[in-house]
Amino acid sequence: MLGPASAPAQTPRVPQTAEAIAELARKADAGATEQGVELERLANEGDAVAQFHMGMLYLSGRAVPRNEQLAVEWLTRAASAGHLSAAHNLGVVYDRSRGPVRNFRQAVRWYEFAAERGLARSQANLAYLLAEGLGTLQDLPQARKWLDRAVAANDPRAQYLLGRMMLEGQGVEPDSREGWRLIALAGQGGDIDAQYRLALAHGSGVGAGKDQTQALEWLRRAANGGQSEAQYLLATMYARGANGVPKDETEGFKWLRRSAEQGYVEAEYHLGVAYLDGRGVKPDQTQAVRWINEAARQGHKGAEDLLSLARAKAKQSEP
Repeated sequence: MLGPASAPAQTPRVPQTAEAIAELARKADAGATEQGVELERLANEGDAVAQFHMGMLYLSGRAVPRNEQLAVEWLTRAASAGHLSAAHNLGVVYDRSRGPVRNFRQAVRWYEFAAERGLARSQANLAYLLAEGLGTLQDLPQARKWLDRAVAANDPRAQYLLGRMMLEGQGVEPDSREGWRLIALAGQGGDIDAQYRLALAHGSGVGAGKDQTQALEWLRRAANGGQSEAQYLLATMYARGANGVPKDETEGFKWLRRSAEQGYVEAEYHLGVAYLDGRGVKPDQTQAVRWINEAARQGHKGAEDLLSLARAKAKQSEP
């Protein structure tokens, strides 16, 4: 339906509203060919809103095959025209891609572009890269400056990051009470890492009152939101039937796979084991080798030894 970015058409058209273009994108995302062609036409004619939506379509991989490079091309065109959401999402692609597109320096560049123009989520993400020294020199005072601005705008990600810095004393005076207050606000606001941290706090009683019901509620919220460590922990609970969760290996396998597909190395390793032993899924030696190999590639201790065993079993199962 849609092709790569090409040169703008020569004949200008009457601009459409952002709302109308968003509706085109929604329908294109659902598979409507005519709307997809119209969206691409507008993007090729230089409409930044259409270019942004084209980039997001290629990131989602629903209406078109997922292609991060094409997503970057479209988002760059939109961001260069001043589209702040495009700039932010371009930063996210460069920051979090698991492929060759990953580039922390470019992530810093585009987060900073949007942060300077007031986008709170970009301010929070830029602060994280500054605090960790990713794509730039570590600069904790500058990170704190951006976090303060984003927290003032009630951004949940910034609340979590500043709360974590306060708990750890990273570039700020340690303040566990304020740190947990901010993390609680972030969790309520939807930050999945804050929700996972709250689950651990309620489970252990460190940082919050020990409450297994609250722990499981926060864990499910984080896992449903896509937090890979929460998904892995929930998978292990289903596998064992622990902490108020009924034993259900099939359900455990579902969460294990979701975590592994996000690149969480422990989940990759144990997903390989699940395929190897048939835990919650029909044994599949080929899949076992694939996932154990992924874990070994990330340096998982023990994965290399198990990979040799999985390969041997896969060879034995060949016709």
